[in-house]
Amino acid sequence: MTEHDAINKEIANRLDYLAGRWNDEEQYENFSNYETHMKAFIESKSGVFIGMKKRPFEVRYTLDTTTYVLQIKGSKINIFIED
Repeated sequence: MTEHDAINKEIANRLDYLAGRWNDEEQYENFSNYETHMKAFIESKSGVFIGMKKRPFEVRYTLDTTTYVLQIKGSKINIFIED
C-alpha cells in the first residue's frame, strides 16, 4: 500500500462517516461545517482541500501533484484521479 493509498483510505473513512451524519442531520446542520472539518482533516495529512459537494456527497483534494475525487453513493465509496 502506498502512502497515498493509506491517506485516501483515512479520508474515505472520514467522508463516509460525515455522509451518514449528513443524511441524518442535513435539516439541522450547516454544510460549511462539514467543509471546514474535511479541509482541516485533509490538510493534517499534507493535502490540499479543493472542495465538497452534497450530491453526490464528495470531496476533491490534492496529494502532492495528484488530484483525487472521493464520492459516496449509497453504500459505495468511489475514488477517481482527475486529470
